[in-house]
Amino acid sequence: IRDRPSTWTFEMKVGSKTVSSITKGTTLKIETSPDLAANDSVNLVIIDPDGVQLTENPADSTQDFKDINMSTLLDYSSTGINTTGWQVGTYRIYMETNEEYAQGQEMASAEQLLSVNKGEIDISAEKTSAVELETIKLTVTGVANRGILISGNDSHVIFPAGQEDNPNTASTYTFGDTLDEDGTKTYAVYFDDTGSYTITVWDNVTGETETVDISVEEKAVTFDMVSVATIGDKLVIKGTANTGD
Repeated sequence: IRDRPSTWTFEMKVGSKTVSSITKGTTLKIETSPDLAANDSVNLVIIDPDGVQLTENPADSTQDFKDINMSTLLDYSSTGINTTGWQVGTYRIYMETNEEYAQGQEMASAEQLLSVNKGEIDISAEKTSAVELETIKLTVTGVANRGILISGNDSHVIFPAGQEDNPNTASTYTFGDTLDEDGTKTYAVYFDDTGSYTITVWDNVTGETETVDISVEEKAVTFDMVSVATIGDKLVIKGTANTGD
């Protein structure tokens, strides 16, 4: 991330939720409140995944990002920024004053990263190889506020109740849910037996599905020690575990 003076702070929000990742088409709000006058000139610097600075919103050419006044920027906290048609990828976002037209005030914010994901249903795992009883995170993205169904299709796949965005009901291997306003949910899952497992997520409207495969092995320790020792000598026993310490 570009190193910039942090004299100016802002939050990227969808509804009331602070976000760093959204699905394409989500309305993004920028909330900030620096000590600037309504007509002071500022830039909302948005650099797309190709490294190109956007001077206006590609989804709405009437929404400028460069050489705007402070009152316009504050409007983006209420009206929001339409991200329909934005590229999928990572955007770099920060804000700065145009010193000559901001009463001589030189202010800039730290840079934040915004990941824009495709609107179609998708699922990913923080790791695709685990050991028995190890909890891993799954991330589901799709259309904001869309109903989904997620299933491990096996009783050895366990979504523990109340962890991450898992329902606060009995632990289960399948359940329905609704994606947040930013089109994202994070779930926790573990496996109580070895094997290869496929976890599937459905979009309840389109019927589209996506899967992630996770292989599970037994907990194990590999020892590293001599095979012959002499009485009275100090014996050093070392080991490497495939989980934990």
